[in-house]
Amino acid sequence: MTTITEHTNRRELCEIICAQQEKLKHYQTKLKDLVRGYKSLQKEKEALEASFKAISSQKKTNVPEDTQKVENKFGDTDKEESESSEKSQETQDAGHAEHSSIGCKDSQQVEALSEALVTLTEEKSRMEAAFQGDRRRLLQEKEVAIKQLNEQEQAASANVKALEAKLSELRMKLREEQTQREHEESNHAAMLRELQRLVAQERRTREALEEKLEAVTLRAAQADRVKEYEAKVQRLTLELTEVRRRLSDAEAKADEPSPLLLKVQQELVDLKVKHQQELECELERAAQAQAELKQQASGSETRVASLEGHLQELSQAVGTYDRLRLQDRVAIERLRERVSQLARENATLACSAGLGIGTGVDYAEGSEDSNLDVATLLDRFTKLRQTLKEANQRAENPVNLMAYFRELAEEEVLGLHAKCHEEQEQLKDEFERYKARAQSVIKNGSSLKGQESSREKEVLHRQVKELQGQVKSLRAHYEAEEQKNREKLTQLQNAMTDATVAHRQEQCNLESTWRTKMAELESLMQGQRERTLALLEEKDRELHVLRAATLAPNHALSAMRNAGNRAERTADSGDSADPLLYELLAGQTSSKNGNTKAERQLLFYVQELARKDVEVAQALRAKHDAESALRDLQRVSLTRERRDAQELEILKLRLRQLEDSQHLGKGGSVNLQYLKNVVLQYLLCADSSSRRHMLNAIAAGLHFTSAEMDLVLQAAAAWW
Repeated sequence: MTTITEHTNRRELCEIICAQQEKLKHYQTKLKDLVRGYKSLQKEKEALEASFKAISSQKKTNVPEDTQKVENKFGDTDKEESESSEKSQETQDAGHAEHSSIGCKDSQQVEALSEALVTLTEEKSRMEAAFQGDRRRLLQEKEVAIKQLNEQEQAASANVKALEAKLSELRMKLREEQTQREHEESNHAAMLRELQRLVAQERRTREALEEKLEAVTLRAAQADRVKEYEAKVQRLTLELTEVRRRLSDAEAKADEPSPLLLKVQQELVDLKVKHQQELECELERAAQAQAELKQQASGSETRVASLEGHLQELSQAVGTYDRLRLQDRVAIERLRERVSQLARENATLACSAGLGIGTGVDYAEGSEDSNLDVATLLDRFTKLRQTLKEANQRAENPVNLMAYFRELAEEEVLGLHAKCHEEQEQLKDEFERYKARAQSVIKNGSSLKGQESSREKEVLHRQVKELQGQVKSLRAHYEAEEQKNREKLTQLQNAMTDATVAHRQEQCNLESTWRTKMAELESLMQGQRERTLALLEEKDRELHVLRAATLAPNHALSAMRNAGNRAERTADSGDSADPLLYELLAGQTSSKNGNTKAERQLLFYVQELARKDVEVAQALRAKHDAESALRDLQRVSLTRERRDAQELEILKLRLRQLEDSQHLGKGGSVNLQYLKNVVLQYLLCADSSSRRHMLNAIAAGLHFTSAEMDLVLQAAAAWW
């Protein structure tokens, strides 16, 4: 029972009440079916009991009539002279009344049997109508289920369309973000261009200052103005340091990524991790569902096999019982025919013997009653026979009248009827034996077999009902499991579709990201090339200046060296000193040092190019890995779809087989008879078109699939 906790709310209670009401309705329908089946079985039982009573009463009435006929033929031969013709007429009327009462009893028995047959026919027709109603109801339920499945498919397609619309919206948002990012990049590029312009302006200022410095250094021969020059150099160095710092801040700000881009990248990483986790969960769930489906399929196959074996055993037992019952009926009918034949022969012989006895008595007593006519003698004989029978019944020791009359007959007609007497004795003995055997067989068979057959019928009916209930429950369980598997399959397909869409979106995002990175790298490389060319031009100018400076006096050269050394120390002590100024001051010492610095700049440029190449190679490798992962995922999804389709086909085939087996269990005799006739005609037919027609009928009866039908047609083409 459903346990109701303290925290259940009203909705849960309503759901519990609805579930219990549905269960009550289900149980009511089951109880109605059971009551209806019990009533039909009760009617069949009453009809069978009525027919059995009618048959048994008919048997009991036939036996005493035969014995009475024999006794009437052989008794009372010495009462012929005591009755008149009026008494003979009354006796004939009593015989006619007795025959009419027997005819009434037969007609009543026939009416009872006909009523029993009508009752059985009505019950069978009612059961057939109930079966047809259930079949129509099941077909309607199947159509409703198909309609619901179509509606669910339409709803799923609508959901897919809605998801596609959401995906398109997300793509549009992503495009908007990309456009915003491009706009920001363009703004940053404008800022960089402005900064580069400022740097160029500062460079021109520096060049002007350097020219002034050169002029000052040329005029710094005097010792009293060295300190002034040093102060100017320090001031200019500080200004250059400030410009350098501002330039580095601008470059750092330009190189710093946008927070929106960082947020989008983090969201992409989170989505990728979440998608991977969901994909792993769905794969585990699919594996569990497949394992459960295989286990349930094997269990259902085992149960169905056991039920089929049990049904086969029951059908064999029922067939054996029906065969034995038919054999018993045939034996009983044969014995009845033999008994009736012996009774007729015995009656014929008794009539002939009675006539002979009457003749002998007439001759013996002819002297006394020679004056009486035949009618008077017959009347007297009838009265005396009746009186003798009553006296023999009232006597304490009754006499065997048959033996007495037989002795009289043997004494009087021994010479004339010896052969007839022997045949009569043999027939009488055989008749008695058959009568005793028939009575014993009828009694024993009717008592034992009736009880056994009733018990076996009840047991078989009970077992058949139980098996039908088990088949229905198994079918319902199988349909529920199939519905669950279909839902799981739909969920997996939806999850796979979502994963594919997300993966494609992620791939597009990665491609766009790498394209933007490649564009940035190309722009950086282009800027680096431009800066390198500018640096080379600047170095050329410095070389020209150095060549001109070599022609200056030696004291000016020493002063320039001292100033260059002080500038170098100042540049080394500061964290953000300008290397270009250091190169300028140090490059004025000698052309060799200038060439070394230029080589260092070129080496730095080569290293930057190598680093960019490595980054591009890594990006291409990551793109290749992503494409290979996408292909693997598509291949796995395609394999899973094929496997799910195959499993779905197998489940549909098993469901069709179960429906066919259940249909054969309900109407198997008709289908087997039809199939037997079709197969027989197929084997006897010699025409190819007729054989093809019969083959189509066999395939329709056995519910061949399209693949099985193709295989059969291919094999049949080789036969024909």
